[in-house]
Amino acid sequence: MSKKLLCIGFGDLATRYAPHFAQHNCEIYALARSPKPAPPSINLLQADLTSKAAQHLMLAHNFDAAIITLTPDAYDEAAYISAYVDNMNYLINFWQNEQAPKFVVFVSSTAVYDQCDEEWVDEYSATTPLKHNGRQMLAAEQILTQSPLPHCIVRFSGIYGENRQYLVRQVKNRIRGGAQFGNRIHADDCAGILHFICQQYWLGKQKHSLYIGTDCAPVRGEEIHNWIADKLGIGAGQLTQPSKGPSRAGNKRCSNRRLLDSGYRFRYPTYKEGYSQVLNLAPH
Repeated sequence: MSKKLLCIGFGDLATRYAPHFAQHNCEIYALARSPKPAPPSINLLQADLTSKAAQHLMLAHNFDAAIITLTPDAYDEAAYISAYVDNMNYLINFWQNEQAPKFVVFVSSTAVYDQCDEEWVDEYSATTPLKHNGRQMLAAEQILTQSPLPHCIVRFSGIYGENRQYLVRQVKNRIRGGAQFGNRIHADDCAGILHFICQQYWLGKQKHSLYIGTDCAPVRGEEIHNWIADKLGIGAGQLTQPSKGPSRAGNKRCSNRRLLDSGYRFRYPTYKEGYSQVLNLAPH
């Protein structure tokens, strides 16, 4: 029997994970605030989450899962409260009074961790974020975890891919990397993880309701900058411009052991495999 999936947010991640579900005879519906290109296999509704049109969509189908990939309009705290806390409050209140999806997946961030002394962090580590982005995403997580809805939260680290080339731009601008550890994950693996989590739930094999989504190799900024520079033919010695300000991500090492033990296998286990793919597509 085919499944029905609701994509709340249809940005880069949704356009990547939706084909995984479509290949498994899944009927896909998506909500997006702005016009988005979508293949014929996606039933895309352009509407605000709190609109009557969106409410009608959520009530018209008995969804087997909903994947929430929200994005703020800006980096300030008000935008994060609006995108994550207000929207999650709205969804949980709506679903508790109306028909709810059988399973809810929320895409969060490792920004909820504030460790900065090269510590390893996992799903048991303390979450005491000082920055507003981490605080508001953690608040949204807590709204979901305190609800009765079956769910899973995925905290992705820094996402990169063909449309996310921040480090490549830095290297092209001759910006050198720092000594701090960073954590990242290719966008294609984000898509694979979201599909994997839903499949595990549908097969009755869900082991956890919280995962860190990050690749297998935390790495210092200077190492990855130098590696990218070498692949671009720039040379590490030409990276002389200092980075502007401290990294948002701090200086920690995120573990994906729980995800690996649950059975997920990475397409791009380290930055070397992932950026090799990116650089083959990026203009040099």
